[in-house]
Amino acid sequence: MFLFLLKIRHPANARNYERNIKMLKLTLSSILNQKTSFDYKILVVCNEIPTLGFTSDKLEFLKVDFPVSGSGGAELQPQIAAWTDKGAKVVAGLAHVRENPPEKVFVMDADDWINENLVEYIMSNPSVDNWYVDGGYLVDFGLKKYIRKSGLVRYCGSTVIFDYQDLIKLTGIPSSVTAESSLDEIKEQVSEHSIVYLLGHHRFYLGALHKMKMNIKPIDIPAICWVVNTGENRSGVTAKGVGVSMPHKFLSTFGMEDLVESENKDSVLDKIIEQKYRLFSYLGWAITSKTSEKV
Repeated sequence: MFLFLLKIRHPANARNYERNIKMLKLTLSSILNQKTSFDYKILVVCNEIPTLGFTSDKLEFLKVDFPVSGSGGAELQPQIAAWTDKGAKVVAGLAHVRENPPEKVFVMDADDWINENLVEYIMSNPSVDNWYVDGGYLVDFGLKKYIRKSGLVRYCGSTVIFDYQDLIKLTGIPSSVTAESSLDEIKEQVSEHSIVYLLGHHRFYLGALHKMKMNIKPIDIPAICWVVNTGENRSGVTAKGVGVSMPHKFLSTFGMEDLVESENKDSVLDKIIEQKYRLFSYLGWAITSKTSEKV
């Protein structure tokens, strides 16, 4: 079984919680659009169970009683506080599925989109234990534009798919931690490094897997859309006006058929500039060490 493990921030750490839920609904729509015969489930770890307006037997919520993480919303929230909250929620989610563990776990942010063939691709290659996203897209949600990117594992929190047992070994989560454990109990039993820098901050995943000599390979399809400029991204990243419009076929590939495609027509210059940024991304990733502690 393939598990999508999502975590959403405390309502008090959102600029606009309703906007967070709107983005979550789009992410869930993307996931539920998977074209596969393999079994998959979605677990969302949250402080409050949101009202979505739809249900699915593939979707489950885990409510945790964690305190507000620092102060401020989105990018105003201190980094360490945000990473600790994310990591602890992943710990709770991994403990929640311990009795019926999945084969694969995709730790995701709750605003990104995934390729409709991702589960089929991963589960059809059982000889590979862990995977990371190489190619995909930066989607500027506000501008309805995208840029092709290489080495998305450098930027996006939805870019590593783990063998469940490897992830438990990597993070050292003991059996004494349960889904009902408080934040303080989790911090007492799981190392700060695991909570903050492995499970809370995606840029340390790849180096840690290589250091433990665990089997890991890049995904050969454009696997995800890293969605920015939503009004809630902590990074504050946008496409800076660069990119090309998202046609219906593109949106459909990521389960976004209901989104209205951009009415803007791309100029020749728009396409040339997008190609330039695509090349810069490819070259940057080519010279990046894939085994350093922080990729």
